Amino acid sequence: MRQHVSTTEINPHTARLIAAAQSVQLLLDNGDMFSGDEAGTDRAVKALDELQAASTLADQYQSAALLSPFERYRNEILGCHSTAYRLQALVLHLWNNDDWPVKLANLMASADERYERIAIELIASYGHNGENDPHFMALGRLLAEERMAELAETTEQVFGRLGEQG
Repeated sequence: MRQHVSTTEINPHTARLIAAAQSVQLLLDNGDMFSGDEAGTDRAVKALDELQAASTLADQYQSAALLSPFERYRNEILGCHSTAYRLQALVLHLWNNDDWPVKLANLMASADERYERIAIELIASYGHNGENDPHFMALGRLLAEERMAELAETTEQVFGRLGEQG
């Protein structure tokens, strides 16, 4: 008989996958998998369907977990609200800290728990991957280009107004 694996300390998708595999194993161990009776066949089909569904979910979870947080949270970072703007400032700072300084206290001010977690994931990913993350590099470049375009537009407007007054 196989030993039961505790699923209390793992993610729910992996727990579901383990439980489904254990169900299939139990059917194999007690002979119901190939018993030939209708009830045994129904249990086997149900267990195998659950194993397939759990396997698909576990694969999707693993793929999402491996995805760069700069890609996974791209929409949140590019949002049009103050917390998104602070996440943009963080990405720019990580991308080029000399040109884009940021104060961490300001970054976290009034951010909810979700955005705090996103900021921490971004910092941890940068600490682990640095500039080897193409999603990070592309997002940093995009944000820098947008900010430089905004700065150029603002500068042009200011000098235009000064020219009108002088």
